[in-house]
Order: sequence, then structure tokens, then C-alpha cells
Amino acid sequence: MPKLLVIADDLTGANETGAQFAKKGISVFVMTEPGSEFAGSLNEYQVLVVNTESRHIDPREAAERVSLAVRYGIESGSRWFYKKTDSTLRGNVGSELEALLSASERRILPFAPAFPKQKRTTRDGFQYVADAMLHETAFARDSLNPITESYIPAIINKQTPIPTRVVRTSDFRQLESMEFPGGGIYVFDATSDDELRRVGEMLKNKHLLEVVAGSAGFAEHLPDLLDFERSTFATRRLRGRMMVVNGSLNEVSLAQIRRAEKSGFAVITLPPEILVREDGVETNEADDLIAEIVELDSRGREVILRSIKSDEDLQSYLSLAERLVIDPQRLPLRVAESTGKLVNKILRHTSFKLLTVFGGDTLVALARALNWPGLLPRGEVLPGIIFSEVAGREGEMLLITKAGGFGSEDVLQQIKEASDEITSQQAII
Repeated sequence: MPKLLVIADDLTGANETGAQFAKKGISVFVMTEPGSEFAGSLNEYQVLVVNTESRHIDPREAAERVSLAVRYGIESGSRWFYKKTDSTLRGNVGSELEALLSASERRILPFAPAFPKQKRTTRDGFQYVADAMLHETAFARDSLNPITESYIPAIINKQTPIPTRVVRTSDFRQLESMEFPGGGIYVFDATSDDELRRVGEMLKNKHLLEVVAGSAGFAEHLPDLLDFERSTFATRRLRGRMMVVNGSLNEVSLAQIRRAEKSGFAVITLPPEILVREDGVETNEADDLIAEIVELDSRGREVILRSIKSDEDLQSYLSLAERLVIDPQRLPLRVAESTGKLVNKILRHTSFKLLTVFGGDTLVALARALNWPGLLPRGEVLPGIIFSEVAGREGEMLLITKAGGFGSEDVLQQIKEASDEITSQQAII
């Protein structure tokens, strides 16, 4: 039975968190869908990561999905529970943390949302990206999850009245003697990995790691704090060209694509008509585009698919959605769904062996279109950038995933340079 149950609200985050254990020799299975009723034989894995796919849904439904996952974990005998949250606090953070507390019947929930390796830090209870307060960054303009606050207790208390307290960096000198006088959520400051580690050690000493929440950055310390068996794995050689699918609108991702184009990647901007119309993937225009990609593949090119070049391109999507009477709130999910269907067709006719995906909505759409039952994270190419295999299809393709806002501008060149080392020396059977 899984010793640890991780609950994430999107697939990229689920995979990223699972990789923190896999890279240290701990067996992990990532479920791609919340509706699979936890089917299958998962007893061989020490960590089970459940993707509730709840970032963009009603808070009450999100809470119910978290509660269902916790109840499953309890019935299965899991010893520990970790609620992975987005390090920029998008999604139903308050309702999901409340659900975790309630379903686990705990009084105290430690919460460490910082991810210093990705420049997400928590200071005096406020979340920062680099040196900017969260609500002043590009993440504040997320079309599905706009951010208007940087003070974490205020973000949480928009969805739950549970008392939320801040443990400041200045209090760390008293960590070992720290008391938890009341129930509720305790938000821990952290501006470095060392501070996250110290928080984890304190929670372990106080027997408060059984139910905890935070980013993938805090999860990276859990393998050294909890009792897991570790294995040495064989290697697998898997070589081939890369196709990149960018569904993220984050400016970080858009800049990464522009940089990769200058360095020699073939970049194709997908027309709105293919991605917005319900039958767009079945049109002659889509067939012509697939033929163009097949030709690039036959010439040994590495290909990037993107939905937009810049923010200015969004208007063409919105205008087409208005003509087709599509709810603008539904539009990003329609685009992701169509992208998944299109990539499924492309992969049938090409020989790409490395598939790199930017963005959680795009990744889950691909998982659905390609009928992936689960993911097996294997480790990190770079901090926050994960390489995995598809459960039941090991050896067919290497999957590389990242959140839209992660990575330096030349991240795709770095992934390309690292791919031979990953596939020949690190991939796990």
C-alpha cells in the first residue's frame, strides 16, 4: 500500500511533486485523472500522487475531490498525507486545505508554500515571485485564476474561515520550542531551501508531518524526513527528436519559445480555427498542418507547437469564441482539449521520442487524448522540470513537463543538451 498520498490540483504539479521522491529512489505513481476511482494495483508504489484536476472548478467540488482522496488514503492505510499547492497560490487553496483538515480529522495543518529554487518565497506571510509581490506579477493576470492578494492568510480566508496564522522567519530561532496554541492553518515563511528544511525537521520532531501542505519545494525535503525504502534502478537508452507543446500563456513560456526559435527549433503557431472550433482538428487545415510537421520530422527537425506568439494574439481567439458563442471562461479548456487531440494525431505519423509539455491544462488534455493511465516520474532535468514515462508504455517515449512560469529563457536548449544524458544514464525501468 502507498505510505504517502499526495494530492495535487493539476497534473503538472502532481508530476513535479512525484519526481521529488522518484529522484531519490522511491517508487511513485501519478494518477492522471481524479475520476479513475483509484483503480488498479498500486500496492507496489510507496507514493501515490492523485491529480484532483480541481484548480479551475467550483470550490465545493474541489473540496469534495480532496475529501474523497483523503478517505481513500485512510482506507488504504496511508501513513502520511501531503496537499501540494501551487507556489503562486492559484486555485481553490482555502477550500482544499479545509477539506484536508476535515477529512483527516486533524486540528493543525502546517503549510509551507515557498519554492525558493523557483524564486517563490514567503516573507511575513506574503508570497513573492523574485522580488515582486505575487499580486503584482504576471500570475495575477491568469485568465482562470486571477490573483488579487499576496498575503497568504487573506487568500486562504476567501474560501474558509479557519484560523490562519503566520510563522515568520524571525521566529525560526524559537522553532524547536514553538507551540501551536490553537487549531487551524500555520503558514511558514521560507526564503531558502535551508529554511524549508528547518521547518520540516521541526515538524518531524513535533510529530506534525502526518498531514501537511505546501509546494513541490517543501515536498523535496520529505524523502529525507519520512521513512521510505530506496532502490537502485536499471537504465534504459531512449533516443530521438523532441516535440514541444506549449499551451501556457505565461510570458515566461512565450519568451522561452521565442528564444528556442532563434536557436533553430522549428516553431508552428496553431491557428485559432483548429483549436477553438469543435471540429477544428478534423478539418483539411488540420490535415495540412499535420503533413507539415511530418515533413519536418522526416528532415530531422525538432518542432515546437504553440497557440499564440504573444498576448496580442489572444484577441483572435476571443473574437472567434464570441462568434461561436463559446463562454470565454471555457475557452482555455477548449483550446487545451483540441491541442490534445491534434498531438494524438501527430504522434501517430511521426517518430518523436521526447515530448515536452508546458502547462498543466495542456498536459492533462494530452493524457486524456492519448489514454495515459498514469505517469511514472523519474527525476528532474532541471529544478522543477520533470522527466517521466507513461505507465504501461515504458520505453516508448520520454515525457518532459514543466509549469508555464518555470525555467530560464534558454530552458529548451538546456533540455535538448541534457536529453542524451537523461535517456542514456538516468531513465528508470
